[in-house]
Amino acid sequence: MIVCTVNTRMEIHHRLNDLDGLCLVQVQREDGSILAAADLLGAKPGDHVAVCQGEAAQCVLGRRCPIDAAIIAVFSIPHR
Repeated sequence: MIVCTVNTRMEIHHRLNDLDGLCLVQVQREDGSILAAADLLGAKPGDHVAVCQGEAAQCVLGRRCPIDAAIIAVFSIPHR
């Protein structure tokens, strides 16, 4: 699991049938790298999210599909 920040929701023009019903968002890891992640939670730009990858992402979706990252939590980081 990795911590990321949502950059933007992705506007999808064409998709495989396996991806029907999935929203994709662009997230940025703490090291600056960018990923596309499936979002079932309605995360918004600027939200901090936990993302799982690989088989764990497919378990979250409950089906086999060509997704290798999925948001599993939206959270806030308390100020100290």
